[in-house]
Amino acid sequence: MADERERTAWWQRCLPVIAALAAAAAATWAITEAPHEAGLYLIWPFVALVPVVTPRQRDFRPTCFVAGSVLIVFGVLGTLWGLWIFIPAGLAVVAGGTTGGRIAWLGGTLSALVAATALGYAVSEVVPLYRPPDAFIVRFDSRQYQRHEDMLDALSVSPPSFGRGAVSVSIGADDAGPEWGVFFRTDLSSRGQAILRDYLGTLPGVIDVRYCDSPYDCGR
Repeated sequence: MADERERTAWWQRCLPVIAALAAAAAATWAITEAPHEAGLYLIWPFVALVPVVTPRQRDFRPTCFVAGSVLIVFGVLGTLWGLWIFIPAGLAVVAGGTTGGRIAWLGGTLSALVAATALGYAVSEVVPLYRPPDAFIVRFDSRQYQRHEDMLDALSVSPPSFGRGAVSVSIGADDAGPEWGVFFRTDLSSRGQAILRDYLGTLPGVIDVRYCDSPYDCGR
């Protein structure tokens, strides 16, 4: 007797994998937007993968329907919490449990395309969030900053009045004192960046000017 695993078309086995990848990317994007709710999003990629570990056709199909339905139903019910982003993955998983044939294959392909599109979109949104922006961190001495606060405030408008390739200024502070995140044009040359950095170093009360090395380090 042939192994029942052979009765499952290759595209049916691929759909839950594609769905899990799309769900993982969606979860990553959601966690980036709401880190304190990570537990709400992490479970869904694993739900999409459940059918993959079922070796037999008679188990694979109902598992696809159950796992896919869970993703779709909770995606609809959890719309306010952003769970709708897992609905495409649910559609792809359900399609993996359909019977063979042209219609089923077409439906599965379309669902996979939707899930893959969701994956690509999520990746395009998430990757830039982890790339350091084009910006300098400018740290000031607290007393000197207060002494020249009016002048510095006038310079820090967006776009900043001092130009030199800078496009905006984000004002913040930490335990060490006031700081600016000075964002510059993405096409600013290395020489232009050096000129801007040298200028920032001449501002009253500046004690350090360095490149921003994290998207969360300079007010993005």
